[in-house]
Amino acid sequence: MKIVPIFADTKRKPPEGLFSVCIDPEKDQRDEFKILDDNLSDPEFLRNFFNKREAFIGAHPFHGSITVREAIRRTRNEYFSLLRIFKDLAEEGITDEELGLVEIFKPLKKSEIFKPQLQKEKAKSSYKSWIRVYALRVAQNFYIVTGGGIKLYKTMQEDEYLKTQLAKIELVKQFLIENEMYDPEGFQELEF
Repeated sequence: MKIVPIFADTKRKPPEGLFSVCIDPEKDQRDEFKILDDNLSDPEFLRNFFNKREAFIGAHPFHGSITVREAIRRTRNEYFSLLRIFKDLAEEGITDEELGLVEIFKPLKKSEIFKPQLQKEKAKSSYKSWIRVYALRVAQNFYIVTGGGIKLYKTMQEDEYLKTQLAKIELVKQFLIENEMYDPEGFQELEF
């Protein structure tokens, strides 16, 4: 695995900001944030995704009855809105305690609110957004993206696609623990 900066200050020791993980650099050079970006920016990927879930999006609890075409448009708009938030933070100071990453990422489960190390978190652009960016929180201003996707169902376990995201976040967490990279000091000597 390889950790790469996305919107981060790598000159700081320890580094801060938003990072991503490349799970298998020999198989795919793209990190998980890039894979998510490629998928959510690609109308063909989205068309295939929503065609497989067409019955569900026709009666989505937040978005009501929508077509595949509307779901694609809405998804891209939500994703670009979230991407704009990340870019704005990078320009304004991603580590600001009032406006920083800590305000965007929230615990994946309410039961994990007080987990001290490598807390599983999610980011979304608004309350009703179905776009999720999943990450591990190393410290208040240090997050590692492990994946993301479109959450249409009440729980992640109901969708095979999101089950893979849960597996990835756990795989990355175990890797970081095994390599003693569970706090910012574990990243001090890492070359980016």
